[in-house]
Amino acid sequence: MNRVQRLQPVLRLADREVQKAARALATMQQRLQQEQDKLAQLQGYQQEYHEMLLRDGRGGVSAARLQLISRFSSNLDHAMEQQQRQIAVVQGQLDQVREHWREKDTRHRQLEKMMQRIDRQEEAQRARVEQRNHDEFARRQAVLNRRRGP
Repeated sequence: MNRVQRLQPVLRLADREVQKAARALATMQQRLQQEQDKLAQLQGYQQEYHEMLLRDGRGGVSAARLQLISRFSSNLDHAMEQQQRQIAVVQGQLDQVREHWREKDTRHRQLEKMMQRIDRQEEAQRARVEQRNHDEFARRQAVLNRRRGP
């Protein structure tokens, strides 16, 4: 068994690790997108609420309604701030997962390159041995032919 064949299980393991890291990366990207979608939804609510307030405010607003509106707007602002913090946390996690995937991918590619280099070296060695055997055979044939004479 040559060195490349012995290293195949290592390469398969590295490949599985890259695939696992890629799945984790895709999951984190989806999670980040979901968190960003939640923020966009909150921003949409806020925009709708402000437009409703402007429409309703033209006819006058009671003090109680104004207080309710103010509390609701404050709650929306607070929810958006929390969501932005959540996005920052998930973005940090995504960055870590992406870095992990890069490390695994780099290791996998390095293993592939090393195995290709080893394979080329072993092929060159086989070619040298074959050429040496061929040369030795030719030399022996020449010696036999000289012994036999013309």
